[in-house]
Amino acid sequence: MTQSRALTELSSDNDELKKELEKKRKEIASLVASCAAGEQELKVQAEAHLHDLAARDLMVASLEDIKTQLSKQLFEKADIIAQHENEIMQITAANCAIKKEMAGQQRRMSQQ
Repeated sequence: MTQSRALTELSSDNDELKKELEKKRKEIASLVASCAAGEQELKVQAEAHLHDLAARDLMVASLEDIKTQLSKQLFEKADIIAQHENEIMQITAANCAIKKEMAGQQRRMSQQ
């Protein structure tokens, strides 16, 4: 009878352990599913960030192109301004020469 009772207790313990094992398996399966969902969400977020970074890279490249074009235009305008300043200086020098000549002619005319 003792062996029979021991076998019954072992069988009962075995059933409880099986139930606990099944419960732990379900918990593990739930955790694995949760991790998989979290991993997928992270992949989606990473993909969105990559697209955002690519768009920003394009914007930076576009802004750099605009900056290059504006710098080129600025240098062209600076050249034009320098040419105009040179022309103004030549005109001013010619104007001074004309005024000097006119002043000389007025002196000669007043001396006569």
